[in-house]
Amino acid sequence: MDQQEKTFTQDEVNKIVSDRLGREKERYEKDYQAKAEELRQQELRIKGTELLKSHHFSEEMYDILKFSNTEELETSILSLKKALQGTHTRLGPTGVTPGEPRSIYLSDSEHKQSLAEDPIRKGMGL
Repeated sequence: MDQQEKTFTQDEVNKIVSDRLGREKERYEKDYQAKAEELRQQELRIKGTELLKSHHFSEEMYDILKFSNTEELETSILSLKKALQGTHTRLGPTGVTPGEPRSIYLSDSEHKQSLAEDPIRKGMGL
């Protein structure tokens, strides 16, 4: 028995190649979109934590606030700062005033003072 080889016309080859390229392109576009979103989220987290630190908030606040871009984060931080203004307690030399809840917000001078007086930071030579 003699097997005959299948031959393809140029149009058939072009269609096969075009279909395969289309599938690969679609797959790579999905991968690209996923990676781009992952990168955007990483950049937002970095900018967000820097922004929180610049307002003397803990990095843990990042996961509490709701936002999808840095402008919304800035608005959230300013709203939180305004809401907490005048409600924070003065901290003692150890960082916590006995019998009172710990504040999540410090003024600039309190922030610098608490860092200077922190016994752990002093012990580590920071």
